[in-house]
Amino acid sequence: MPSLVAWTSLWGRSLPYVMGEAEQKDRFSYGLRRAMRERGVSARQLGITLKVDPRKVAGWLQGKTLPNLFESQALAAALRVDEDLFRNPPEVPAPPPEPYYPIERYLLGG
Repeated sequence: MPSLVAWTSLWGRSLPYVMGEAEQKDRFSYGLRRAMRERGVSARQLGITLKVDPRKVAGWLQGKTLPNLFESQALAAALRVDEDLFRNPPEVPAPPPEPYYPIERYLLGG
């Protein structure tokens, strides 16, 4: 079965075409949360600024939905970030390793 590969001359622009929807949502929501934190903007404030239902913002933050092109442009403008953060978000960093906890010393009977 042939594979579909998207290519563009613009660096990084083809990524959304080869990335699954779940990963797109994860990357987008992580980038949105980080931008909001850096700018000190709450979900409620962002919804008011964009004139969108707060449930829509919550869906973006929870990785349930993605904004359309116009919404992502408005998000970038409201948060004063490059639009590429939402068009082609970087990978979500791996969580830090869990601190060692010696639970195995306390587990009884295999």
